[in-house]
Amino acid sequence: MTTKKLVLFAVGAMALIIGILIIAIVVNSPAEKLDAHNHDGAPNDSIHGFQHPPMPDAPAIGDVTKLEEFIHINPNDIPHLQMLADLYAEKNNPKSRELFRKLIGLNHQVADNWVALGQTFNASSEMDSIITCNMKALLADASNPKALYNLGAIAANSGDTKKALDYWHRVDLKLADAEVTQLVTNGLKILHGEKK
Repeated sequence: MTTKKLVLFAVGAMALIIGILIIAIVVNSPAEKLDAHNHDGAPNDSIHGFQHPPMPDAPAIGDVTKLEEFIHINPNDIPHLQMLADLYAEKNNPKSRELFRKLIGLNHQVADNWVALGQTFNASSEMDSIITCNMKALLADASNPKALYNLGAIAANSGDTKKALDYWHRVDLKLADAEVTQLVTNGLKILHGEKK
């Protein structure tokens, strides 16, 4: 009788263990599992199992008013400062200058923000400011394609072909975006055509 009780006890224990495993599998199903950083309740579908935490009450990209309110509450939120500066610049809002300067002060994308700051100035009356900003961009990143293109274009427009060619030949087209690549390529064709 003891052997029979021992076998029944072992079968019961195994059934209990299997039941617990089944419950554990159902409860922790991979299809339902959420990443610890994914607070929005959506299933985790990132490759490495990490998603950046959501930014609560973060405004949509195009909503300037909400973005301004968000920045007022979070004055050093760099991604949103950059977003707002870029939106202001697109709308020729002079407030973009202050934000680009702040981003430069926070050491965020310094060269690109110097270039963007330079683009907020009026080319007909503030050329010195434009040149200064692009030169500071090159101090931050000597190979910045936009700054090199801009300084080359300024030199070409003022008749200094040698200086324009110098700037444009320094542009690494592998680092430049499509627009800068096209502008540099066209500028070089024009200036090389003038030299012949």
